[in-house]
Amino acid sequence: ALGQMCMHKNSFHNAETASQNALEHHRQAHNDIGQANDLLVLGRLYMHRHQLEKAEKSFQDALELHKQAQSVLGQANDLQDLGKLKLRRAFRMEEAEKSFQDALELHKQAQDVLGQANDLQNLGQLYMRQDQLEKAEKSFQDALEFHKQAQYLDEAEKSFQDALELHKQAQDVLGQANDLRNFGELYMHQGQLEEAEKSFQDALELHKQAQSVLGQANDLQNLGELFMHRDQLEEAEKSFQDALKLHKQAQDVIGQGNDLWDLSRLYMHQNQLEEAEKSLQDALELYKQAQSVLGQANTHQYLGRLYMHSDQNNQAKNSLNTALALYEQINMQIYEASAQHICLNIWRQDRMEGMAYFSERRVEIMVRAEDVDAFLRDVYGVEASKRGVRTMTSRKDRRGIKNGSKCRRSQTAAYMLPCSHSSCIKPHPNNDIILLLFNPTAPLSRAASRDSRSTPHTIACRWPVSSIHGRASATPPRSLSSNNIIPVGTVFILVPLLFANDSVLGQANDLQDLGELYMHQDQLEEAEKSFQDALELHKQAQSVLGQAYDLWDLGKLYMCRDQLEEAEKSFQDALELHKQAQDALGQANDLQNLGELYMHRDQLEEAEKSFQDALGLHKQAQDVIGQGNDLWDLGKLYMHQNQLEEAEKSFQDALELYKQAQSVLGQANAHQYLGRLYMRSDQNNQAENHLNTALALYKQINRQIDEASVLKLLFQLSIQT
Repeated sequence: ALGQMCMHKNSFHNAETASQNALEHHRQAHNDIGQANDLLVLGRLYMHRHQLEKAEKSFQDALELHKQAQSVLGQANDLQDLGKLKLRRAFRMEEAEKSFQDALELHKQAQDVLGQANDLQNLGQLYMRQDQLEKAEKSFQDALEFHKQAQYLDEAEKSFQDALELHKQAQDVLGQANDLRNFGELYMHQGQLEEAEKSFQDALELHKQAQSVLGQANDLQNLGELFMHRDQLEEAEKSFQDALKLHKQAQDVIGQGNDLWDLSRLYMHQNQLEEAEKSLQDALELYKQAQSVLGQANTHQYLGRLYMHSDQNNQAKNSLNTALALYEQINMQIYEASAQHICLNIWRQDRMEGMAYFSERRVEIMVRAEDVDAFLRDVYGVEASKRGVRTMTSRKDRRGIKNGSKCRRSQTAAYMLPCSHSSCIKPHPNNDIILLLFNPTAPLSRAASRDSRSTPHTIACRWPVSSIHGRASATPPRSLSSNNIIPVGTVFILVPLLFANDSVLGQANDLQDLGELYMHQDQLEEAEKSFQDALELHKQAQSVLGQAYDLWDLGKLYMCRDQLEEAEKSFQDALELHKQAQDALGQANDLQNLGELYMHRDQLEEAEKSFQDALGLHKQAQDVIGQGNDLWDLGKLYMHQNQLEEAEKSFQDALELYKQAQSVLGQANAHQYLGRLYMRSDQNNQAENHLNTALALYKQINRQIDEASVLKLLFQLSIQT
């Protein structure tokens, strides 16, 4: 923690010392997680100094320790940092993409929405550098959606805190217990497993104090799921078994079914297929007794998975067909699609003709499920396509959608995710509601298994589905919470809170990325709007650094448009904010940009002062590439003034720094300008050597435009000679 604090204050020497001391302390205490976190801080420190080999070793060592400690979230963060490191090397783009994709999978597994958003941001930046602009845009849009949802987390946590305080004042033990259970579910979703466990344990104690058997059973069920998530399988099994006993004592049939279903998943995970099958069969009997069609359907689906796992394909097909029939009976199209996907796998194994039918049927189901977004947007005012369901449309289907044929995504593959734009959402005439759940294969909402004493705030919201088509109805709530229940036929399903992560700040950063993408595509109006919107959100979030970088981006945009007054104002405002934030690196970059602007205006004295000041700050921030860029800029300025000795020294110094930072592009540019300088002073042999070196380096990183420039110079040189 001390190391991180020193880094934030730009005290890098102190940061390294503090982190090394902490690492030694954690080694002596045999604390794997502590060591891994110390190595992560050291890796980030080395990255900042451009000591990339040392940084990579630190990240790799941290990754190994997080694997040993079975920390999914730790591994995800290590991979994210490794991806960022590899992104700095043009020849390691494929490795960087794999690191980000692996990090994304682990962040999904850890239910860390902010982590996923950042992985998508990084992938978007990678795709931009590879000129894969459609993939970049999709990554940035997905990241933006995840960050938007963060506001719900903040609001949810505040609501739970307020409720807990009120229940304490009223000495309502049961109310406090339910609040703590809500906190546990919130922390689970955020991947804060220690906080979640404490909340569930505290809720369990209070439910014992209130003699609520059903409340205790549900707490134990939640603890079992948490232990499963951590791979603490013995603790998970004990929790589920204890929950089962208490649900029996409370005569809660659906609760017992859910416990057995959870136990079956645990046994499947341990490859104890006989125990898993028995648990599923027992759960099935209980769901039949409770007349829960959805519970029966999900159990049949998992029996299908189990039989498929043990190569009993005929039994698997029978179970899955039963599940499909039950899903159709209650119009649960999302679940039906999930079962169809398993059927596809069986058909692929058996190479049967039925595969084509199931493939088409799956697409049909998913197209119909597209109405989920429209429903949740109209009723709740939120977009929800990122939560557990992937809707799909075909090119043919898009012809019936406004703007569908023009939609960029519709032209890339036969079946793609639909656009998030409202113009691409196709209303479906079927008024049956389709639910969006975090876990589409969950057996049944826990709402039905909790009595009014255990869940005093659970209310079934019984409004007609037709309300979304403009006809009179009861007014639904405008925000989702874990206590909203939506009717599907005669079954009531609990809709989990649609959480996300990092709120306003995340949205602002995503808009910043989108602005950069639009800049890259020469869509300057869209870019300006994105940067301005990002600036407003960064102001709202009181992020001084965020505002500074938005202004920096706007300055770059105005430079592209030759709006030099606006550009200068943006860079000067950014510089003031970076000073306010004591960000030496930010100030250095602002001064670098101002230097380029003054060069453009032929204000050479102001330009030289800006570059020299930037160089001093880049040294202070230990930014090797930044120093190289400042010297390269000074070299160009001295060439412009015909001060060739000063120019040569600047380019040579820049070249050394680029070598130190292993920047191939920097070295290539320095060699190219040394070639230009030697051509001007008629040192043709030296000029040719430097230009050929530059050409080889540009080829290495596939910079074709720069290659063409060097070839043109070599041609001029050959004429000169």
